[in-house]
Amino acid sequence: MDNAMHYPRGSAVNPVKSPPSAASLLVLLMVILFVGLTVVGFILINQISLLETQSVEAVSQVIQGNRTLLLVLGLVTFSLMAVLAVLLIALRRPELSATSSTAITQPMDKVGTVDAGYVPDDQTEERRQLQTLLGNMDESVIMAQGANIVYVNRALSRLTGYGVEELLKINLNPAAQSIPLHSDLARLHHSIMQAINQGGIWHDSATLHDNKGDSIDVVITGLPIQGLPDRVMLIIRDSSQEKKFQVQKNNFVKNASHELRTPLANLVTRLYLIRKQPEKMEEHIQVMENTLTYMQDLLKEMFEIGMFGRNQIMFDRDNMVLQDVVNEALKSHMAKAQLRAIALTVEMPEQPVCLFADARRIQQVVTYLVSNSMNHTQQNGKVQVRVRLEPPNGGPRMVRLEVEDNGIGLTEEMLTEIFQPFATASMGLVSGTVLGLSLAKEIVERHQGQIEAQSEVNKGTLFIVRLPIIQN
Repeated sequence: MDNAMHYPRGSAVNPVKSPPSAASLLVLLMVILFVGLTVVGFILINQISLLETQSVEAVSQVIQGNRTLLLVLGLVTFSLMAVLAVLLIALRRPELSATSSTAITQPMDKVGTVDAGYVPDDQTEERRQLQTLLGNMDESVIMAQGANIVYVNRALSRLTGYGVEELLKINLNPAAQSIPLHSDLARLHHSIMQAINQGGIWHDSATLHDNKGDSIDVVITGLPIQGLPDRVMLIIRDSSQEKKFQVQKNNFVKNASHELRTPLANLVTRLYLIRKQPEKMEEHIQVMENTLTYMQDLLKEMFEIGMFGRNQIMFDRDNMVLQDVVNEALKSHMAKAQLRAIALTVEMPEQPVCLFADARRIQQVVTYLVSNSMNHTQQNGKVQVRVRLEPPNGGPRMVRLEVEDNGIGLTEEMLTEIFQPFATASMGLVSGTVLGLSLAKEIVERHQGQIEAQSEVNKGTLFIVRLPIIQN
């Protein structure tokens, strides 16, 4: 990073050359040894030839002389070998010294030690790659040296709203901290250093404050940097989304249990009534069949929600006319609308509106939206279905499908969660569409469309779906 040592690009360790005088002396000694051994060999061969014609006394004198010669030759050879060994050690020592010097002078990075003999260019490239990796992490990273912050990545700036330069100016000394985030980090740094000094690392949930003063739930890991006892790294992960998902999961399980418990209780009640009122068996069986149909549809929708979450839903896309799909979906609601005296009307252009989509899934969306509006509209109310072409705006041409009612309406809080699974059940609204709106949102978005809801309490709700159309 910034405080690390830098080498000029292209620098390298040059090999150490042997001193010319030592090399010359080594060669000279080897030549002398070779010549001396050769001369002695010739002398001995000539003496063996002469001894064949000499007397015993002469031979004895020659042998004694040769022993002396060989002894002197051995001592000279041993001395020359010792000198050769000393010269070899002397020649090797500068090379070892150069290697040791290279290892000692290598820079120590902020995140660990560098191996001996590491080429400076590779070290610089490794540091650059590390900075790129840390800079693009989703988790926030802080590196501190003592009470000073020496590095932060962009993720921390996005999380807290403070600029990188502002964050680098933070002092981690707990005394006299005026900004909440400064106090948060100083307090955490103190706890982390205590854990590290005891030979461990620090991992726990905590709360930080952004530049607006809002609280952020995070999980922080603090650990030492190898070889640098005064430096620590803090890895900060935003856990607010995880808590939100956990709440949604808990609500899903709770509401799913409630939705399944209610029809099961209805079945148990009807079985009891069949025994007590056998003359009304047909009526009770009809209610049980309707209840079982509801449970079957609910389980099917729960299964589809899971399939969407795992991206395992396949769409059978083809050219389709939106008006035909809307009319087909409304057929199943006409009888219920008449029974409850709800005015169900439809308004669509005469010119066919063509989409490249899964007709069955789009019909499913219309069914869910109309069913929701009818369930939340009182008797003698009205539900309107409208199909309109939106004016061109430079992008893909869109069609606008609207379903509007004048029912009980929704609060702003309800609108923020209306497309969550089991949202209507958790709001205490009419049952029957606890998963429908969530599935409708998934289907619309998988068709590159958008869905939204607008509502006012006691005045009704408007659902708007936008889908891309095929342009002629």
